[in-house]
Amino acid sequence: MKLPRPLRLIAFWLLVLVVLAVLVFVVNQLLTLQIALESRGDWQGFFWWGLIAAVVVTVLFAGWRLLLRSDRAGPTVAKAPDEESLRLQISDWEERGLDVSAPRAELAELDRRRASTAIRVAVFGEMSTGKSSLIRALVPGATVETGVLGGTTQDLTVFHWQSPAGDQLELVDCPGFNQGTVGDSRAAREEAQRAHLVLFVGQGDLARGEWHALELLLGLDKPMVVALNKSDHYSDNEQKALKARLADRLPRKTPVVSVIAGGQRERVRRLADGTENRELVERPADLRELRRALQAELDRHAANLGTQRDNAVFLLTASKLHEAVSEQRQDAADALVERYARRAVFGALAAVAPGSDLVIQGALISSLVRELTALYNLPVRQVNVEQMVALLRKRGGAAVPLLFGVAGNAAKAFPGIGTLAGGLVHGVAYGLLFRAIGQALVQTLNEQGDLQPDLAARHFEEVLSGDLGSHARSLARLALESGPAGPADVSRADAR
Repeated sequence: MKLPRPLRLIAFWLLVLVVLAVLVFVVNQLLTLQIALESRGDWQGFFWWGLIAAVVVTVLFAGWRLLLRSDRAGPTVAKAPDEESLRLQISDWEERGLDVSAPRAELAELDRRRASTAIRVAVFGEMSTGKSSLIRALVPGATVETGVLGGTTQDLTVFHWQSPAGDQLELVDCPGFNQGTVGDSRAAREEAQRAHLVLFVGQGDLARGEWHALELLLGLDKPMVVALNKSDHYSDNEQKALKARLADRLPRKTPVVSVIAGGQRERVRRLADGTENRELVERPADLRELRRALQAELDRHAANLGTQRDNAVFLLTASKLHEAVSEQRQDAADALVERYARRAVFGALAAVAPGSDLVIQGALISSLVRELTALYNLPVRQVNVEQMVALLRKRGGAAVPLLFGVAGNAAKAFPGIGTLAGGLVHGVAYGLLFRAIGQALVQTLNEQGDLQPDLAARHFEEVLSGDLGSHARSLARLALESGPAGPADVSRADAR
């Protein structure tokens, strides 16, 4: 909880006084020690001051190492849900009518992979980093399988290979995460979550997008090897510097290796007559570091490979279940907002006494807040409904002149409506008001999982600053098609 500004100022000055008091005490003790040592000879002075200096240096070094370890600790790893509870959640939501095909497909794929003894290695990186060449050089003679992962539209190329140590490996050439579509990046990241081990392939200094992708993968809490391809483009000293800079930003024990995937490169030779001869020559592959690092990671994590893979898949499954729930809830919230916008139109058209529309709208705002909190499983006691209603009515009242202007312009799109124009403008303005209020409330719930009045008010103003014209015309058409509305019409509209 954030302290009020006066309390923060008091705490700051108290901290300053404490630091000054400690500093005065330390200086006083050092002066006392100096006076005592002056009467005991030089060698004792050297000994004690040297001891103090050694203690200070040790403390500073330990603190620096602690901070360095903290900086290199890597991203926080989310706790994976329990498999049994996850399957129960999926079944529960399926009974409520939710489409759970995506999370069920993840668990079905996990069951299929559990039945296999093969170790799955996801080869991950941007386009043109040499992933495919690296795989072919790493597993010569491997059988290749291409296809689509069950339950998705994800194209995968899988290389089946048996290592000299006897391990059955499946190396997956993941789509390059910069291939131009969000789907490709997501497909690559999801396949990395399903794998036992991730091989991240880059070249030289990693770009910002590569670092972002790498940090996401580090959060999976599974074995990883980072390979810098085309290392023959750099000198030995440059390679060491690149690897050192990369290792400084990675969690401890994350291997960083230099590799040459092979292929061809251009060689330029200057001839005796001064001309240049350019030719393509084969680049010999060098994967010795990578092979050692991969085997070391597999051996180090041998006992936990399956558990780490499963936990990552449970997180992926839970994420897809959450997406499905959020989509269904968003659709329900949008329908609820639209229904209340229609009610507001008919309520304004049905108002028979000056100011009675305000009473109707106030009751509708309270009802809308309560229905939205129920939709988002938020207990009403956690929301100060009265405060929310009062704030929204205040902001809504200030916005009414603007909304009447927008509604008036919308009415011009329906010539010949005559005396209906005044009531039409009235109804459309209040329909716009409720649509804006509802959208602001839904946005606040999606962001915070709670209804915060100040945030909802800001979102309300943002909605009003957008394009209201198309909404106004649709509400005007609704009012005209429904005809003159009285109390019975309002009841029928509410029933809809």
